[in-house]
Amino acid sequence: MKKTLIGITLLSVIILTGCSSTFCKPEKAEIDSLNKQISSMNLDLQEKCAKQSSTFFKENYTFEKKTGETWLNDYENHYNKKLNKCFIQIEQHYITSDMSTKSKALIDVFENKSLGGYSSLTKNSEEKMIDCNVENNFCKSEFEFKNLVKSYMEE
Repeated sequence: MKKTLIGITLLSVIILTGCSSTFCKPEKAEIDSLNKQISSMNLDLQEKCAKQSSTFFKENYTFEKKTGETWLNDYENHYNKKLNKCFIQIEQHYITSDMSTKSKALIDVFENKSLGGYSSLTKNSEEKMIDCNVENNFCKSEFEFKNLVKSYMEE
């Protein structure tokens, strides 16, 4: 009982004084070292994400064009630290003499999993949305799609 009372008293003193002794404070050098390690790990993951995204894009979105059609494909990748995931957003435009399509896809690169997309068809100068969703959150416009994608591509 006496030991418990001493322990509680000591703990109370530490809490009330803000633990200003060197016993309670981590060394600045240790904190700096840990921060450098975390920063280095994040850079490694960002680099891995960029390489994996490039490979994914080349393997899945590069193909031969047929006469009379134009394909414009591009991508943007992002390593999301908060989710610890690598995402790629792919944008495709397919153009022929009488119509064009636009599609966007959000993909988790490491898991090779589609998370959503947007697509539209333009014919006779009229654009019609075909699909718009991100993880079963349905949207009504390309603008809404962009807003849904932000939490994956900007965090």
